Amino acid sequence: ENFVAVDEGLEEALPKALDQGAAIVAAHPSPPGDESSRARTQRFGADSTLAPLVHRYELFNRNQLFPWVADATLPPVACGDVHVVADLAGWRTLIPCAREQRAVVEYLQTSLPVFLTRLEPTLLDDELAA
Repeated sequence: ENFVAVDEGLEEALPKALDQGAAIVAAHPSPPGDESSRARTQRFGADSTLAPLVHRYELFNRNQLFPWVADATLPPVACGDVHVVADLAGWRTLIPCAREQRAVVEYLQTSLPVFLTRLEPTLLDDELAA
């Protein structure tokens, strides 16, 4: 519920977020050794000291797959930034819990299974037109 800055690094920020009751999700976790310009988050895979601080790892970001997450059998989620309706298409996470903020956070903090599903753009167009 409160902003936690990462200016002082993940080692400082993640425990502060955990103290506030956050569910920590490693978003866009590029694999170790990825040298692309989008690989700023490869540290989640390369630095094992962060693992105890992370609850879930993003297996899909919309349509981008991070296969090392599956290979490592880490607890997954499927996400993606949504700025416009078309961004809803792609892989998403279904969580079997109450539709309340606290219930969602508490579930994500466990290693219980979530369900991953793909929302197709054509299905979204049909729903929005109805």
